Amino acid sequence: MALVPRLTAQNEIARGQVVALTVREMKFERRLHLVYRKGGSLSHAARAFLQVARRTAEERELKIVVSKGGGQYADSLFQGRRPD
Repeated sequence: MALVPRLTAQNEIARGQVVALTVREMKFERRLHLVYRKGGSLSHAARAFLQVARRTAEERELKIVVSKGGGQYADSLFQGRRPD
């Protein structure tokens, strides 16, 4: 038995090699931190990735926190509804 994101095991689930179970009582919050240098230049690909990440977070109504500290920017994308 293992706890893994469904995306990680989707091929094995589709092939019937493993079975996915949903446990309603278990709620997980995943955090993704994107850290980059304040004032630094980002490549076109990096800027495009940040744009896609932010848009995806907004579409899924995820909380986005931008913190500025230590000479860096960090975008934290939280899975779950935005707090009211």
